[in-house]
Amino acid sequence: MKALLSTLNRLNHVYEQLDLLNFRAHKNLPLTFNKEDSKKLLPQNKRLYFSYSYLNKEKDRLTNLLLNQVIDLRVPAFIKNEKIHPQMIDKALKLKNINQAPSKQRFKRTSRNRKINKLKQLITKINNENLNLCHGYLNQIYLILLIHNLLPLHLRDKTYQPEELLKDSVFRTKLLQFDYDRYLYQEFKPENYLRLLAYNRIHRMPTHITSYDARDIFPEARECGFSATAYVISIDDVNECYITFRGTEAGSDDKIKSKSKRFEQSILETYKDWDYNINSILIGSDKNFSQLTVAREFVQYIKNLVDPNTHMYGLGHSLGGHFVQTLQLIDDCFDAGYTLNSAPVNLKLIQQVKPELLDKMTWDKLFALTDDTNNQKLLTPQIRKDINRLLPHDYSEILNESFE
Repeated sequence: MKALLSTLNRLNHVYEQLDLLNFRAHKNLPLTFNKEDSKKLLPQNKRLYFSYSYLNKEKDRLTNLLLNQVIDLRVPAFIKNEKIHPQMIDKALKLKNINQAPSKQRFKRTSRNRKINKLKQLITKINNENLNLCHGYLNQIYLILLIHNLLPLHLRDKTYQPEELLKDSVFRTKLLQFDYDRYLYQEFKPENYLRLLAYNRIHRMPTHITSYDARDIFPEARECGFSATAYVISIDDVNECYITFRGTEAGSDDKIKSKSKRFEQSILETYKDWDYNINSILIGSDKNFSQLTVAREFVQYIKNLVDPNTHMYGLGHSLGGHFVQTLQLIDDCFDAGYTLNSAPVNLKLIQQVKPELLDKMTWDKLFALTDDTNNQKLLTPQIRKDINRLLPHDYSEILNESFE
């Protein structure tokens, strides 16, 4: 078992390094448009390709080793439950098949060996590794071990502190990503994935986790395209609730067998989100408040459901980030939160939903400060200070991050 866990951890590290390599290649891509910066890229490109070559060979070796170790693994739990071992072999075999799949990308020889073409080829090669799917199958092996008490736990002595997971950037990112990767974990309960994720980050094991999907509770959520999940987690007598709001997506229901119907449903989901994006966020019209209405109802439902001492956190990316910030302005419903590349807050929308939030004079001052007619006004530090003085409080409990 020790050898298997070592291989799992090393292979997971290789996947993470390939992800990082992909990020570095994308980060260098814009530099090719600048002549001075571009001169420095040739040695960088060689190092990137060398790293990719090494990681790719290591991935091949570890994937083959993993399959052999899983096949040879013998533990008492396999006798009690004959399904565990075949299930693990299936995941390891799928990883091997992904690794052996020939690249569908055909590279054309360019007339000039330009640095930008080399970078694009490297990015395409890494994308062809299908790392997201690889991460999924590797995590599934970890989950099988965890569920059947085969994963050795090394718990730290220090008890868990409130917001410890929320302040962990990896936990936040993976929790948000999980909403988009649900199709990879359909045979597992979301609670098991959260247990594994929490343990990996803080080395304490949650005593209780329950998840609530907005679409299971409010039928109108599916009708209007709203998506959110609440995770209630208890660790060392600390109760926390993470409500994740999904961004604009082209999601589809994998339970639908017909490809054409899945495609139609995906298009419809995208339309519903963009209908809200344009009318509510961009224009601030009162044409359709349905997504925001369901979002408020869902948060209130969860708050009524959990223990009064539960810490409430809101997390969201893109459209999801808009809901976190908008709900905090309207209802002040979160103790803390995090948004990534959030869609903007529209004051017209907030005023129409909750006009009593501020008096008329304050509303007028806010609209004057945030008026960006012809995009000529910049949001200077002084304007930010003036805006903050007019708001009910500073809302610093919500951390907002963005990147280009």
